[in-house]
Amino acid sequence: LVIPSEIALELPDIIAIAGDLADGYVRDFATAAAPLCSLKAKYGVYFATGNHEYMHGNVEEWFSYLDSCNITVLHNSYKRFVTNNADQICMAGADDLYAAKAQ
Repeated sequence: LVIPSEIALELPDIIAIAGDLADGYVRDFATAAAPLCSLKAKYGVYFATGNHEYMHGNVEEWFSYLDSCNITVLHNSYKRFVTNNADQICMAGADDLYAAKAQ
């Protein structure tokens, strides 16, 4: 188990949470998910869904929770930015093709 304080020691530029975060409702995972709110990265923390977020309850609840943690939800969307070195980066997130069937 890696905790946010250990991640912070690495001074990350970007953190990507790549779906299938939990098999359940936000209310059932609030304690386990709380450390996500401590994640920090120079250019942001991003989340894209997998199919598991759709399996239990309302995926919008997860989006709201992650947003409250200052995690950018990339739901069929993208964010472009330029780094301090003038590198151009595009972070994108797309639904799992079978997400609708998981509901």
